[in-house]
Amino acid sequence: MRMALFAVSTVMLMSGATGAFAATQCSGDFTKVDGAWVAEPNCERSAAHAIARSEHEQIARDPNGPNQISREEFCLGNEDIRTDDYCAPFKD
Repeated sequence: MRMALFAVSTVMLMSGATGAFAATQCSGDFTKVDGAWVAEPNCERSAAHAIARSEHEQIARDPNGPNQISREEFCLGNEDIRTDDYCAPFKD
């Protein structure tokens, strides 16, 4: 089974099918698409999680551990302007 998976992944790599597996390259809340910077929800979430980590917190869907908070708690308690787009639903 492992050999079959390895063979399939090797064939896909050799055929240039790596685009489907490429991660979005973010710069803050934005990603570059066709030469223009576009706001991307995944980039907004990634930036907010990075800010939370810098504050020794973790944004979790179901916060139940130490230093885990919900998205709403993070947004209402955070005044960092880098999270404005991510936290917009909670700050209107």
